[in-house]
Amino acid sequence: MRRKLNKSLKYLERPTRVSDLIRLGTTSDIDLKKIAKSLGIPNLRVDWGSNAPKNFEDIPSIFNIGSAFGSHWVATYGNHYFDSTGLPPDVQFLNYQWSSIQVQSLKSKFCGQYCLLWLYYAIRDDIPSFYTEFDMLNDLPR
Repeated sequence: MRRKLNKSLKYLERPTRVSDLIRLGTTSDIDLKKIAKSLGIPNLRVDWGSNAPKNFEDIPSIFNIGSAFGSHWVATYGNHYFDSTGLPPDVQFLNYQWSSIQVQSLKSKFCGQYCLLWLYYAIRDDIPSFYTEFDMLNDLPR
């Protein structure tokens, strides 16, 4: 898996194709940081959801919130919260702005990549463009 990820990162300078990012498979915190660096997402914080800051921060962050279904990544930037499944935020994120738009199937295992792609747009103040990349609910880019 690591070899596939490292090989894929060589060609992934920016997410011009969503499918290139999604194809990388499930991700660990180390994978997320490597991919973030290749996408130009500075100073990515990866942590547990229980360690989320109480105040909004302009730091690209991905949190593992864990669930009945297992591990799950969500992202924050400024006062924005993103969950690729479109579910409402956990209690520690209730003050954030969020969208109920679902871009990932509940059966899919690529939430980390969706978070990174969302952050790519969020740090450029262009979140609406993120949502135009998808045919909703089918994990396939347009």
